[in-house]
Amino acid sequence: MQHLPLSRLYNLELLRLCILALLVMPSSGVGRIFIANAPFSGRMGANLNQYARAKALSYKYGIQFLLRTSSKYLRQLRIHTAEEHLPENLRLRFCGVIQVHTEEELRQFIEKHDGLGEKREYLCLIVPTFPKKILGQMPEDFWLQLKSLLAPRQELELPSLPSDMITVAMHVRTGGDYDTAASIQAAPATFKPINFYAEQLLRLRELLPNQRIHVHIFTDASRSSRIAGSIRKFLGSDNITLDYQKEGSSYRDNVVRDFFFMTKFDYLIRPCSNYSGFAQLLGNYKEIDTKNHFIFKKDAMASCASSATFPWTLSARQD
Repeated sequence: MQHLPLSRLYNLELLRLCILALLVMPSSGVGRIFIANAPFSGRMGANLNQYARAKALSYKYGIQFLLRTSSKYLRQLRIHTAEEHLPENLRLRFCGVIQVHTEEELRQFIEKHDGLGEKREYLCLIVPTFPKKILGQMPEDFWLQLKSLLAPRQELELPSLPSDMITVAMHVRTGGDYDTAASIQAAPATFKPINFYAEQLLRLRELLPNQRIHVHIFTDASRSSRIAGSIRKFLGSDNITLDYQKEGSSYRDNVVRDFFFMTKFDYLIRPCSNYSGFAQLLGNYKEIDTKNHFIFKKDAMASCASSATFPWTLSARQD
């Protein structure tokens, strides 16, 4: 039996390994691209905003969305069960993971890796600071899909509302024990003074003469009674009643329940807040006074994509 020289054997083995490498390695075009949210930060409103921006990019570019770790708030929503979740160890599945800060970055990445037959998978993480203007570009169909996911996983027991009065949800954002003094000072459109809310109620009373009005105050303040008392001083009228959470009022309590409760009123008064912004969207509240006031009326026929209904129109006017 004739034996091959060691040099020949070495070359054959090297050739075999090269062939195997070509078989198992993906080709040089693109693979599948996925979009996911970066890890959530902040409270429920911020979480919903981060989720919506990543979901909007997924919708716009036809790229599959993966949910990266639900927050304690989103775990209570249909989002948590309806979305496919991202694996914990990204490196085991994806050969490339990038953070996307702008839509241009995402567009360039898609163009660079555009192709067919690729076996590799890439992940684009949409950072929390991604520009919110993407939400203003989305069609009605996107918002209808999103609203179907903004539903509680379990039935919630919500407080009852008076049937013989006009009902108003008022979101008073104070920062509670969560926001720092510096962050509050930096966001005057979010942290409005008490007289702002009183002015909205006085304006609403002008729009609804001789009507009895029931107002429920939603706030992250630890003592809701102080908020109600301060607003009451500006009103000087008995046709407006103020209600609020008597116990357990803080930025930690009843967050998900209050979110859905806020969607059940005839009117909504709110500052620039993602939390009440998404409640506005879900409750079909339409802006009725765009000059100096921030009053929204429930309108079942309102389009989610209209400027009068879209929650971030208000923040654009304020920022």
